[in-house]
Amino acid sequence: MIAETYKGLTGPQILLHCNAFAVDHNVDIPHATYPFQASNKRTALIENLRAFPAHLQYRLLMELCDDSRLAENEPVQKFQALLQQRYSHLGNPISSEVGNAAVLAPHSIDYSPHGMPTVTFIPEPPEIPSRPYDIFLSYSHADESLMSLVREHLVLYDRMSKIRKWWDRKLLGGSTVKSEITSYLASSDIILLFVSSSFLASDYCYDIEMRQALDQHAAGRSVVVPVILRPCGWMEAPFGHLLALPTDGKPLTTWSNQDEAAKSVADGVMRIVANLQRRQE
Repeated sequence: MIAETYKGLTGPQILLHCNAFAVDHNVDIPHATYPFQASNKRTALIENLRAFPAHLQYRLLMELCDDSRLAENEPVQKFQALLQQRYSHLGNPISSEVGNAAVLAPHSIDYSPHGMPTVTFIPEPPEIPSRPYDIFLSYSHADESLMSLVREHLVLYDRMSKIRKWWDRKLLGGSTVKSEITSYLASSDIILLFVSSSFLASDYCYDIEMRQALDQHAAGRSVVVPVILRPCGWMEAPFGHLLALPTDGKPLTTWSNQDEAAKSVADGVMRIVANLQRRQE
């Protein structure tokens, strides 16, 4: 109908719409010049439509139907009304989230021998929610209050189900301490080493938690982040080559506002979470 020989749009008119829409949405279309490298303008239009994601296919179809030269084309107007009635939410410029609604599938537009369009709509698969990222907190009990300050700045992201933190105070009575810690450490996506002279002096923190964490980091199973709490010689430690938090590795206790330092740590951790999410997409 839109590309029908006598009452539809001409090839150059179709091309004008497709090219403008492709530029607006940064999409490469197969037929961007005229004459089309296709058997006819109808085929060129269909192949151009297929270059766009589903919700943009709908919007381009609506724009073509709105062309003033189709105002007297009754089949086109009926087709537009049907699209608008059933699928107008796909063209909402305010939100690109379609959810579980039906969308126009790629390769779903065809024409009958009589030139009437057949449009097949299929359900879009439900969006799979991202899981929270597990974060292990490794610290010396001598630094528990400083660790807790940083932990509090991450609680908001716990509530938003973006992360899930674990530290040894979550152990239950009767737990086998070493095996439980080793298990949680092994399953963590991010491991925060809360570094101070006390951490470096702790046999458990240094020889067990830190070494396992660095092995996982080297294998690409976890991301290790030193969080510098107090001035110490941490750059000589095995993790000294890693980028540390707060900003510039400045020890938290040397900041004039420790909440600001703790927020800097939380912000840095959430940037890592965002990066992990992008890798999985």
